[in-house]
Amino acid sequence: MFLNQIAHLNKSLVFSLTIWYTIIFALSSFAFLSIFYFRIQAITTERSDKELIEEINEFARFKKDGGIPSAIEELLLEIESVPEEEMFFRLFAIDGREIKTSNLTSNLKPWGNIDIPASIHETLKANKYIFETLTIPEHDYKVRIAYSLTGPSEILQIGMSLKENEKYLNIFRNLLISLMPPIFLLAMIIGWLMAKKALAGVEEVSQTATEISRGLFDKRVQVKNQSIEIDRLAVAFNHMVDQLQDLLRAMRDMTDNIAHDLRSPLARIRGIAEMTLLSNAENPNFEEMAASTVEECDNLIDLINTMLDITEAEAGVIELQIENLDLGILISDACDLFRPLVDEKNIRLQVNMPEKILLKSDKHKLQRIVTNLLENAIKYTPEGGEISISVERHNTCVNIIFKDTGIGIPKNELSHIFNRFYRCETSRSQDGIGLGLSLVKVFAEALKGTVAVSSTKNKGSIFTVVMPA
Repeated sequence: MFLNQIAHLNKSLVFSLTIWYTIIFALSSFAFLSIFYFRIQAITTERSDKELIEEINEFARFKKDGGIPSAIEELLLEIESVPEEEMFFRLFAIDGREIKTSNLTSNLKPWGNIDIPASIHETLKANKYIFETLTIPEHDYKVRIAYSLTGPSEILQIGMSLKENEKYLNIFRNLLISLMPPIFLLAMIIGWLMAKKALAGVEEVSQTATEISRGLFDKRVQVKNQSIEIDRLAVAFNHMVDQLQDLLRAMRDMTDNIAHDLRSPLARIRGIAEMTLLSNAENPNFEEMAASTVEECDNLIDLINTMLDITEAEAGVIELQIENLDLGILISDACDLFRPLVDEKNIRLQVNMPEKILLKSDKHKLQRIVTNLLENAIKYTPEGGEISISVERHNTCVNIIFKDTGIGIPKNELSHIFNRFYRCETSRSQDGIGLGLSLVKVFAEALKGTVAVSSTKNKGSIFTVVMPA
């Protein structure tokens, strides 16, 4: 059980972010404190160098006033005031011969034997002062050494113990080491809080998804306007759930509608089958019955396919195959398809459009729009009436206008004619199931277009389809 919890923790994004936040914060703190430490070290070294330069300048001033003996005497008096292990000086000739040292004992004990670099004279010609830090085995602390030419033939060497500096730096270094554990702990706490805050929106999305999976379809993620990324995730999630809910609602409505509209054709098919079974085998109406059965089955298949197309389009999951097409050819093909029916009803069909109009669209969907509207106009236009199809090209759109002299649509029913299975009172005597205009509307919207209607009862209707150019 414990191992499973550890494995689960390792896979947790909060845990991973906490570790990364902790490492970054701890390393950043360590780098900052290290820089601060080395800066303090540099400042203390600069202070020591200034003290050494002051001693060198005082020696030069005393030498100028009273000569080398006077300068040595003053420097000895000053150095004798401090412990022997904290400061010393030596005066050398250019040839390396020792002129004077502050230590009375041999070999500068406890300083050890500090040699002068062989090229010190040449280096001092280019630099007024030379500094170096030495570690002396006999000495507990590092030593800072300064060299300077005090005359044309003398080199002054002054050394200072860095005891106080190192004690101060040791205290500071120990303080930094002692601060690292609480800094690391603080980094973990801050990292955990930052990770929890950063992923709070993701956790809310996860919880909402879990509640939705349990059947609470009205649940949504609250957009709190705190983080752009999390808010974008919440908006996208809510939009996805809305689409899924619309799809489920549409499927449920489709199921109800299909169940309702399947009753009549199924009853007719069942009646035909019963008559076939009960009739004499030599019944001459068998072929007619079989043809009726096939016709009813075709109607059912068309109903189901149309409902599926409408549902997919409304849910936004319909597949579009956009291509370059000639609208004139498409409309001409539709007119040729219905020419026999137009001639049968003695309807005058006019097409007014430019010679060639090209646009990008889904050919199959646009064909369904044109054929449905043309079929609808023919169906409700009485014999001897007129139907006109005109196309207008604008900068950003193409208008396809269907005008007829049919029975028209009452004003109180205009807002309902695009609803599924809706049929006007004046059209109930005509064949149809009330899905043609619904399909036109959803296909037009799927192609980023619109469809509008204006009508006057007993005078005709005008349907205008606006498609992007």
